[in-house]
Amino acid sequence: MAEGTSRNEARLRLITALDDTVALGVATNRAFLARCLADPRFVAGRADTSFLDHFEMQPAAHDPFVLALLLYVSKSGPLAAWPAPPLAAAFPVPLRFECRHVVSDALVSLARDGQVRVAIGAHTRSFRLHVFDGTSCRFEEHGMTHLAALSVRADRLFLQYQDVNETCRDLTLAPPAAPERAGGGGDVRAALGGRIISVAAHEGQSVAIGDVILTIEAMKMQHVHRAAQAGTLANLRAHEGQQVAEGDLLADIVAAAPLPDRSSRP
Repeated sequence: MAEGTSRNEARLRLITALDDTVALGVATNRAFLARCLADPRFVAGRADTSFLDHFEMQPAAHDPFVLALLLYVSKSGPLAAWPAPPLAAAFPVPLRFECRHVVSDALVSLARDGQVRVAIGAHTRSFRLHVFDGTSCRFEEHGMTHLAALSVRADRLFLQYQDVNETCRDLTLAPPAAPERAGGGGDVRAALGGRIISVAAHEGQSVAIGDVILTIEAMKMQHVHRAAQAGTLANLRAHEGQQVAEGDLLADIVAAAPLPDRSSRP
């Protein structure tokens, strides 16, 4: 609850209170409530019983570059304990992490100008750190200052950044997955919410493990979805330009029937 001399003042105070609330490692509707309070229809007092039916409730996609930055600083300790930039600039740090079933590989380096550069694939972004005290990180990108809250438990990084609460699993030192566990069965599901920008296979096509099925774009990053088992692609529900939510079933892969065993026959 928030109070004010006017409805708008109370609304702004409530948004501020929600923005300042930190709840790591649990699912909350904090960001959703803040977006409702900031919606022009609510501001104008025009929210009615149908308001939520037309409100965008899809959570924001995670930003892998910010995840890599925060994972990097969480490993480095408080900002005051960091080595001088000229000493650290020659040693880029490889990171691997998983968020929302998507695994990302990043290369993070502390440049001589004091900026932290994060490279993922062919893209690189630069950040300037202002504060990191072990529980919160204030950083700058393109002149804009951002604040994130974070906590580390074993190989899990819990963070709250803008409208996103995330749990990130640090795979940097994890052993590679065994081949027989690399697949996820015959379902092809959206690993995150976004837009399908290409479909590389067609219904009825025979696919092998690792074949590209489709690509989803979110936060200007492309996430390739591959076949987790060999078989025939069936029930393809995906098309280019389609918006999907995390977990949506987009296709099935029907496993190929095993060949009969003739080893015992004469």
